[in-house]
Amino acid sequence: KFVLMALVGVGFSSAFAAGQGGWSMGGNIGFINADQDDMNKEIEAGGVGASKFGNAWEVNGHIGYRISGSSIGLSFRPSYFLYTEEKGTDTAFSMSGFTIFPMMKWYMLEDQTIKFFSQFGIGYGHMSGSIEEATNSVDFSGGSLGYQAGLGAEFCFARVHCVNVEGNLRFLGVERFTVDSVSGTLVGAGSSKITQDAKGKELEINDRDFAGSMSGVLAMVGYTLYF
Repeated sequence: KFVLMALVGVGFSSAFAAGQGGWSMGGNIGFINADQDDMNKEIEAGGVGASKFGNAWEVNGHIGYRISGSSIGLSFRPSYFLYTEEKGTDTAFSMSGFTIFPMMKWYMLEDQTIKFFSQFGIGYGHMSGSIEEATNSVDFSGGSLGYQAGLGAEFCFARVHCVNVEGNLRFLGVERFTVDSVSGTLVGAGSSKITQDAKGKELEINDRDFAGSMSGVLAMVGYTLYF
């Protein structure tokens, strides 16, 4: 039994050692200061008692591979993006989404306990949202390509278990949304600024495309397992 544990430990140590190849997986949680200017304009106009959107929560998972004998790693990281639903008097506003980003990671400085890295990726983001005002409501969605880059560090214990922190700057704007479903119409209803909400058409505010954003500074903390 002792020999088996020793062999497993040696295997893990080899996979983790600086410059060695191997697989890793884990997850992160954090927030991003993405600005939802158009949604906040609609909340300001027709969302009686509702608060504007601020920071969004984001959670992701990742699986990666470190190229043997190099300082380069590759990872695949899907994420989920969520705002807390804002409600007012007979009103409700929500936005959420997901991203899929392949990332390239460069380990700039490392030893057996600390790894400093930079990373860059180009990926896809999809957002969906809803607006409810009195008896009228609209659901909409849209997507776009974007990119992100950042810096981070892994603080490791027991050789293969690491706590990681990272900060990323992401550029991913969704310039137009398509109306998925509508009940009644927000056009001309009360003080709403929505000027087009027909199903299958582009959602418009003040006679231009309604836009959303997944851009901003993304701060995260998480866990990584090397194996």
